[in-house]
Amino acid sequence: AACKALVERLRRMNIGALFRKQGLLSQLTGADIEAKLTFELEIRRIGEDIRVLQGLGRQAKALRTSLCDTRARIAAGQDRLTRIIAAARNALDTAVDPDPFLKARFERRLDNLTTLHASNDVTCRQIDLAERNMAVMIRRIEDVGTVIVPLWQRDALAVAQSVKPVPRTSELASALIRSHDQLLQTLLPDAA
Repeated sequence: AACKALVERLRRMNIGALFRKQGLLSQLTGADIEAKLTFELEIRRIGEDIRVLQGLGRQAKALRTSLCDTRARIAAGQDRLTRIIAAARNALDTAVDPDPFLKARFERRLDNLTTLHASNDVTCRQIDLAERNMAVMIRRIEDVGTVIVPLWQRDALAVAQSVKPVPRTSELASALIRSHDQLLQTLLPDAA
């Protein structure tokens, strides 16, 4: 949800309006200053959204570690459970004149252990899938926070704090548009 909110804020950010309000008429009416202040405010809000996203990334790392620990504990128990099931089957196969009631009860318990073993296998596979998905998400958040956001912020602040008007055709404007698009693509590959 935090990533979607950030993507929506980035999509709503009207970079084109900032560049349109750099003309002489806008400078005379003060519309250029208003556009820059609005733009700077949006930069700050996006920075806050990114910090929230990075916090969620740290939580995801902790959860991923916990999932891996849980999977390891389940896997360690599976070996023991496999030995118990094998010993129980062997006991059933080698039993001489067992009491039918006790044998049926033992078979039900053995079935329960076999079901638990199969369930643990499925759980481990689900944890593996969740862990891989979380790893991708965590890498994406780290890429955003360490590489793409600093570039975007540099370009956005350079435009917002420029003393002279920044024409849409300038290299500075082009750099901001590129970094803005890259940030959107990294957050949500189909967003751009």
